[in-house]
Amino acid sequence: MPPITTKAQAHEIIDKYEYFLFDCDGVLWLGDHLLPSVKETLDLLRKAKKKIIFVTNNSTKARSDYVKKFEGMGIQEVKKEEIFGSSFASAVYISHILKLSKSKKVWVLGENGIEKELHELGYSTLGGTDPELAMTDTFDANDERFMHLDNDVGAVIAGLTFNLNYLKLSLTTQYLLKDKKSIPFIATNIDSTFPMKGKLMMGAGAIINAVAYASGRKPDAVCGKPNPSMMQSIMAANQDLRANPKKGLMIGDRLNTDMKFGRENGLDTLLVLTGIESSETLSELPIEESPTYYANKLGDLYELCNFQLEYLDIDIMSQEQKEKLEKSGLVEWSVFSELVAMDEDEEEFSKGLCQTFVNQFKDTAEEIDDNLVTKNLEKLSSLGHYLKGSAAALGLKKISSQCERIQNYGHRVNCDNFKPDIPTDENSDDFWIHLIRDAVNKAKTGFAESKAALDEYFEDEL
Repeated sequence: MPPITTKAQAHEIIDKYEYFLFDCDGVLWLGDHLLPSVKETLDLLRKAKKKIIFVTNNSTKARSDYVKKFEGMGIQEVKKEEIFGSSFASAVYISHILKLSKSKKVWVLGENGIEKELHELGYSTLGGTDPELAMTDTFDANDERFMHLDNDVGAVIAGLTFNLNYLKLSLTTQYLLKDKKSIPFIATNIDSTFPMKGKLMMGAGAIINAVAYASGRKPDAVCGKPNPSMMQSIMAANQDLRANPKKGLMIGDRLNTDMKFGRENGLDTLLVLTGIESSETLSELPIEESPTYYANKLGDLYELCNFQLEYLDIDIMSQEQKEKLEKSGLVEWSVFSELVAMDEDEEEFSKGLCQTFVNQFKDTAEEIDDNLVTKNLEKLSSLGHYLKGSAAALGLKKISSQCERIQNYGHRVNCDNFKPDIPTDENSDDFWIHLIRDAVNKAKTGFAESKAALDEYFEDEL
């Protein structure tokens, strides 16, 4: 499966689909870092009258919260109706799929994002962020709330909450046991963990499993990716997509969630390499699990459609030049050769991609240096993640391997058991900054060597 590397391929994809569904983190942004040409790509799709849908598993935020995040990144055109978080999908599931009467209430084990979405659909909620559920005294099983459960509760939604306590867990369990366990049990998503500030935190799935185990029940529906309930909510609001899923393209950075979500619901899929996956991972996939397309980054759709040839005087490289680059050990030739093959369709295309990467590396390296000074581990991990995907897509393995170290060290994961040459407490930021500096220095060395080899290959300085 070759990558999307030509203007013709990009135009074909844009022309073929009516609906474009996007995962957010790892596709549009990494943390608070907007990825290259994302805004331009979204603008291009809107000008082509395409329908855009954003899909996220984060239930702590409502759609209005995500609109503010987009605006903060300079993307002003996003409407809340285009956003499907697991909080909204859960509310839509209750309204459109369960068709729960508005006279019924919903018990919430979760944050304000769930409450907001239910309120907008006309439902009253109990639990959730109610300050009366904060535990200040010893737990009392004779609490009035246990003795008299609200008979108007017609559904339970459970998701991620940052203010968990025994009272909330126990009350949720009581509603799940009530009326012979007949009250519908909806889970926003079942992710066991999620990353925050360079560490893995307890996810919604771990919390939901606690009340599921206590009540002896499993959720009747899970509304986050890759489960079908999320797509049912999307299709309930987009009837043309329901009628013909092949009008839609799911774009994401993960095989086991985004690509599975699209594939199992009848959509074609586009994997971008700005997230967790790499071209090496793709080569090992069985055909039935492979995405329909893959690209270095989402912004390639815009950049390819607007690609201008800057280099017109160099012939296709000689076999001797190709062999020399391959033997350098700096480039994964099986990946790079796919880009070189595209030069036959668009002259100097591989060179243009390499030039773009050189500029990206220089700019990002400066940003990495700044964040080393401030010891911002989360940002350093995000920047390493970003460069890793860009380098891997070109087959620049010496750079991508070091950027992967930066990404992992920023998450406080010593992926290669690297031992620093100075005694440092592993629990301190200085320990991880020291490891990241080593990876950054080696990435810069790899960049200098790779750029020199590419300069020689193209017989011009990139």
